[in-house]
Amino acid sequence: MNIYCEFDKINNKNRNGVTVETKNYDTLKTTINNVEIKDEYASKKLNKDVGFYSTIFCEEYNYLINENFEFISKLLANEINKVINKVTNKANLRFFVVGLGNVDITADSLGVNVVNKVISTSVNLKNGSLSNKNFGDVFSLAPSVASKNGVYTLSIIKSLVTELKPDVVIVVDSLSCKNIKYICKTFQVNNCGLTPGCEIGNKQPKIDNSTLKVPVISVGVPVVTNLKNINKKIDNDIVLTIKDIDIAIKKLADIISFALNKVIHKNLKDEEIIFLSKN
Repeated sequence: MNIYCEFDKINNKNRNGVTVETKNYDTLKTTINNVEIKDEYASKKLNKDVGFYSTIFCEEYNYLINENFEFISKLLANEINKVINKVTNKANLRFFVVGLGNVDITADSLGVNVVNKVISTSVNLKNGSLSNKNFGDVFSLAPSVASKNGVYTLSIIKSLVTELKPDVVIVVDSLSCKNIKYICKTFQVNNCGLTPGCEIGNKQPKIDNSTLKVPVISVGVPVVTNLKNINKKIDNDIVLTIKDIDIAIKKLADIISFALNKVIHKNLKDEEIIFLSKN
């Protein structure tokens, strides 16, 4: 889990070394914030890495109601494309989608659920059973967690990056947030990577461009908060989430996987993506 840029702290659009763009939509009272941290001075001042951060906050999104799926997923696809264009201008990209987290812990299983719905094609494109006229080139993996397999996630990802040479790595993870109003309502994307476990006292090696030597894009949704953010007297790491987190994770995974499939498989129709991503 990881916490992304706290956009509500960046309230001055003229801040040196930082640009902020905001769009608002009436649907779901949605706000899209794009923040670009351009230099080391701004990075140190905000305690965030240099890079591009995008967040979609859908204030009225309700995961219990099966509405506005297309609206949110297409906004997210657009933001993911925007971040991809920040890191590469190469055509016909090969993607590696990584679903981080522990499938046995519901709140930490978002990445795994997303990967299960990504239409992975690399082997079938290579053997000719799929055409690259219709499908993009993508392989995917949910590597689980070090406590189960004894290996840091970064090591597993790095070995596959070295062997299969993707152009872009997209990591998907459950995130944490300090303000509970963002839980399960905020979709976040950046080109700075992430550090698994950093918000729950289980910090692991960072997954980013410097460690993988390939552009890394992070996608996630905050689904938990630390009790310390609510009660300052608490010293221990106690993670809280919502009571219907199992339903929320499935709905959020549907949105993110659809967005990723739209980005990667540009020639597929919406109904084809939905059919092919069923599991």
